[in-house]
Amino acid sequence: MTERRAWIPIATAWGLLALVLATQTYLAMIAHGHSLVRIIAYQLSVWTFWAVLTPLLFRFTQRVPLFPVRGRALSLHVAAMLALIPAHIALWVTITILIHPYDAMTETRFGPYFTQAILVRFPFEIMIYLAVIAVAQMLELQSRAARLEQSLASARLHVLELQLQPHFLFNTLNAISALVRAQKNSEAVEVIAGLSDLLRYTLDHAGDQRVPLEQEMSMLRRYLNIQRVRFPDRLNVKIDVDENARRGAVPMLILQPLAENAIRHGVAMSAAAGRIEVRAYRESSSLHIEMFNTGTLKREKQGIGLRNTEERLRQLYASAYRFELRDADDGVLAEITIPWSEVA
Repeated sequence: MTERRAWIPIATAWGLLALVLATQTYLAMIAHGHSLVRIIAYQLSVWTFWAVLTPLLFRFTQRVPLFPVRGRALSLHVAAMLALIPAHIALWVTITILIHPYDAMTETRFGPYFTQAILVRFPFEIMIYLAVIAVAQMLELQSRAARLEQSLASARLHVLELQLQPHFLFNTLNAISALVRAQKNSEAVEVIAGLSDLLRYTLDHAGDQRVPLEQEMSMLRRYLNIQRVRFPDRLNVKIDVDENARRGAVPMLILQPLAENAIRHGVAMSAAAGRIEVRAYRESSSLHIEMFNTGTLKREKQGIGLRNTEERLRQLYASAYRFELRDADDGVLAEITIPWSEVA
């Protein structure tokens, strides 16, 4: 939360407290005929002190947490209370004398009023101080838990990427090996160049969870060009990306496992020509990606690529995504739907 936005809940909380106390005081003394407006102004002036100090106390608590109670931290917080509480009570007395919230009944002598206020209000002020510190420490713990959860999610995604990249690399190296054994050296060189581009893309975006769809489609085309070398007369590719979908953010290398699965269980399994068709479009607040391939849907357990695809989508989008692999006319259709967003 930015400093400016943090002031909104802080000012709201102290303002509500001032209004509650002002209303309570007015109703308790309604027979005395005091001014409600003056009492509200008085309470708002009194509690502005703690409102201004709250962000400072939050930072202080981050550095010196009071709970669990330890000797040094307790000493520092006691010193802070001994400095702040008398200062607030002195301000409270001064404001009371200046505003006269209770008209003729208001004390006008600072010395006697301050002495009396110290004795009466000090325990209440201690409770106020401890409440602020407790809230500060609770928010800090929540913030740490959120950061830890985010780090854990990033670590899970990184592990999934580490599993995916060697899987892709080994498959491509096997393809290069097969071309070399078949003495198709020019084709092998072309595949190596394509693999170099894909690895460079992976390194350039290391640590990036999402990339623009246009970049992802460019790498998909490079990957499919590699596969065309393996299946020169059997692989037809069509990619159709709507103009308004090109800036959409997608998980990096989310399409390559789908293409690999389409080739492995579609094109490679048939002697006839096969095709892969990719379509992407934006619909309202969602980005839709469809990949069709000729062939039949294999019902056995999913491989590493498809498992990782679904797990990465789950880690990034929780329940706000859809991933489906199903039979379609003369082939198999993979569908991904994710919330629309753009890479910053």
